[in-house]
Amino acid sequence: MILLPRPTEWKAAMGKHRKPSDSRTARRMGMGVATATLGLTGLGFGATTAQAATAAPDAPAANSGASGNEFFDRSYEKCLDDQSSSGLSYEQQVDACTGKLREGPGEPDSSHPGAKFDPATYQKVAQLPNDQFIELRNKSLDAASDGELQRSFYSNGCTRTPSDAVSQKTMDACIQHDFRYTVGPNVYDKNSKEGQDDRAAADAQLGQNIGGMTGQAAAQLTGTVGSSFYNRTETGQQNANELLPR
Repeated sequence: MILLPRPTEWKAAMGKHRKPSDSRTARRMGMGVATATLGLTGLGFGATTAQAATAAPDAPAANSGASGNEFFDRSYEKCLDDQSSSGLSYEQQVDACTGKLREGPGEPDSSHPGAKFDPATYQKVAQLPNDQFIELRNKSLDAASDGELQRSFYSNGCTRTPSDAVSQKTMDACIQHDFRYTVGPNVYDKNSKEGQDDRAAADAQLGQNIGGMTGQAAAQLTGTVGSSFYNRTETGQQNANELLPR
């Protein structure tokens, strides 16, 4: 999943957020700079990605007065605010609020392909409410340490975003989006109307699952640059419909 920041807005938003402590503010600013660097470089077509990111339409301004897309996770920030009076250390607060990624065995490749999904099975899984999708994914990963079905549920989390900068809600949204970008292009040709519609639906679902302005921004950006990542992956001989947990 692609969730790239716009450095100016990220820094502006961080500056407007109430200051909990010098160390906490410094850590947040550091995450913003790191995310900006990771998000706009190292993608193999950095200039194109950067141009697309800065050209993405602006989301509505936040109540704080910050304008433009704000690619920090508001639910994560709210969690940190709620934890500020918990008595926990800042590191413990971060751990409590950070989304956890269960990676699985890895991305499908020629030696470890994913399972075959027919359109009906793919859509049934893809359109599950996010909590039900995560439950199904976890059951599938529990079924074997490595296999074609497990490879189909590959996820790297919220791509190019530091792992300690998103909530569990946002992480789970990214995981479902990864499934659709991993399996969808095997079901539909990416250049066909069906493929284009599926990618658009995946991006819209991502925004809805994250929610709020963060979700709007993520959906807008994946809609802009996502076609470069919505590509076929290696597929084996096993039918997903026969492997999915009941």
